[in-house]
Amino acid sequence: MNDDCSAFDGEVELRPTIGLTRGLPKPDLESLVVDALIEHRALSAQADRLFHDLPEEIRSGRSAGGAEHLKYIKAMLAMHCQMSALSSLLSILGYIPAVAKN
Repeated sequence: MNDDCSAFDGEVELRPTIGLTRGLPKPDLESLVVDALIEHRALSAQADRLFHDLPEEIRSGRSAGGAEHLKYIKAMLAMHCQMSALSSLLSILGYIPAVAKN
């Protein structure tokens, strides 16, 4: 395995990502990043749909709570958690690869 990440000095949100990807060939790392970008798009679109389905009083912040609001919050949390992983992978890869439009 190639140990080229040992001198890594970039900013990474999730430090375990360095160890998990250490030694991966660039095409494999890029494949992980492309998959993470596609997943992020899907999670973002889902959260956006859920937000627009919320009643106006919740969307505007005048009210909070309930099953629909919790579903939206869970979707946003999933999107932000996945974004941390994506950001780390992008930092390690060093560039944003091209991703086909859906």
